Amino acid sequence: MKNFDIFPKLIILIGILGIFVIPSQTQASLVGNTNKATLSLSPTSGSYDVGDTFNLDIKVNTNGQTTVVVSAYLNYDKDHFKADSIDTKGSIFTVQAENSIDSSNGLIKICRGKPTPGINTSDGHVATVNFTAISKVTPTSDNFTFKFTPGATTESNVILIGDNPTDFLSGVYNARISVSGDGNGTGDLTPPVISSISVSSISSSGAVITWKTNEPADSQIEYGSSVNYGSQTILKTNLVTSHSVNLSNLSPGTFYHYRIKSRDEAGNLSTSGDKTFTTTGGQTPSQPSQPSQPSQPSQPSQPSQPIESIEIAELIGALKDMSDEELKIKIIEVFSLFLDLNSRTLQELLLIVPFKILL
Repeated sequence: MKNFDIFPKLIILIGILGIFVIPSQTQASLVGNTNKATLSLSPTSGSYDVGDTFNLDIKVNTNGQTTVVVSAYLNYDKDHFKADSIDTKGSIFTVQAENSIDSSNGLIKICRGKPTPGINTSDGHVATVNFTAISKVTPTSDNFTFKFTPGATTESNVILIGDNPTDFLSGVYNARISVSGDGNGTGDLTPPVISSISVSSISSSGAVITWKTNEPADSQIEYGSSVNYGSQTILKTNLVTSHSVNLSNLSPGTFYHYRIKSRDEAGNLSTSGDKTFTTTGGQTPSQPSQPSQPSQPSQPSQPSQPIESIEIAELIGALKDMSDEELKIKIIEVFSLFLDLNSRTLQELLLIVPFKILL
């Protein structure tokens, strides 16, 4: 009977051993190896409803070495998830060099450092990224993945302390997240309402666009010289109700189109209609010149009496009876008569002057 007493103990022992020999079903596949440092996401799997929010922790294992800089570049499925914010509270790294969300390309960039003596850890917290599930997806592969190539200095890396800093990141653990349900009763499906759109501080190279939303939302503007836009501002991920975005590096004297994009915490996107403004400067269109007024036609001169019609004899008789002053006045009258009415020259007037001499 004592032999039977051993059986329950064996069952317990097997169960205890099983804890160590059975691999975890939630551990994501390793990309690379664990010979050196590794980066990981936690949790490595999960399932949420549309509208649910969740977060992923980024952790580092330096594998017994000391690091001073960690860069975690994370690709995510932008069609089914929205990256809301990056939280660095509780990070073991104290210096921030990079902290951005590129929602257009689904890329998160985090770079943090710790001055000498650096960090030696097996489970060091780098940062937390907050997400919102925005539509259904059942991924067949990891959809939250570190951008990682061994030895690449422009991607995820862990820099070893020393006189010649080197990247010793050898592997990463990614994550696979699914979204199910329609969000009914579990999340907000109503996009924010955009209002009070205004453009101010317009200059030759920039402008400030402001607007309001009826609930906290992020801020972004698409703009360009046509309704196709072609450019957009960097996404401002902080959720606010009063929004302000600066446009810069614009061309002077140019007509611009723009539209506003704001997404709430649940991932509901609202886009405004097309708006326009014109930058200052450049060559302003000249005002069309006023057509000159047509000159008034000159009044035809009254037909003058030909000089031949003046009786010389009568003129001589009149001149004889005039005083010098009267004669002077008469010559002036005749002078004006000739010039105004017959356009005669001074030589014609001289025909009259000798009469005085003959008197």
